[in-house]
Amino acid sequence: MFIKGTPEQPKCKFTRKLLETLGPFQYRFRTFDILKDERIRQWLKFYSQWPTFPQVFLAGKFVGGVDITIDLVEAGEFDAMVPQNAKKPQPEEEFKELLE
Repeated sequence: MFIKGTPEQPKCKFTRKLLETLGPFQYRFRTFDILKDERIRQWLKFYSQWPTFPQVFLAGKFVGGVDITIDLVEAGEFDAMVPQNAKKPQPEEEFKELLE
């Protein structure tokens, strides 16, 4: 996710809303603070053809901004898009990994 600020200190209400929406799912994700690098910020707008931030990418593919991502979560579609390795392991999966 390309966001304004960090997950611990979001710098805009849209980033905060996105993080609050995804928080309960405990997905593993990486973020980049686009306020730290104007060149990357401008390049991403061109690359994604999306003018605003945050921007969400899954497996290198652009999903959308905050509204699209939240709509996908609320429709129950986002979880199916998230790669398995970015999801929190279920207790039985964690136990199985320990045995192997």
